[in-house]
Amino acid sequence: MKRMTKAALYARVSTDAQQKEGTIESQIVELKRQIADAGQVLVKEYIDDGYSGSLLDRPALEQLRTRREDRSVRRNLFSLRADRIAREVAYQSIIVSELLKYGKQIVINGKDYIEIPRTS
Repeated sequence: MKRMTKAALYARVSTDAQQKEGTIESQIVELKRQIADAGQVLVKEYIDDGYSGSLLDRPALEQLRTRREDRSVRRNLFSLRADRIAREVAYQSIIVSELLKYGKQIVINGKDYIEIPRTS
């Protein structure tokens, strides 16, 4: 029997406009689709609803970072853009580097990343 790879997702919205547009729900739906398309099983959702990406101190992100050593979750799926992780490229680099160090696979917008993609 083939063992299913376990996945986690991270989604974030910070502005009232994003919240009203249902962006958090649309991110979650899309990430769940990506996980299913990859043949993986979702085991954890990390959601920061209403927290700015300019801060590293966000409840769900902090939980994700402190559980980075958890070997039960191999893949961490982030939202459709790198700026959902953090607005500052330097912060993105810190978070992604931490996760990669512990063997996590990072997927942004359906693509595997070894290094931080540049945001526009």
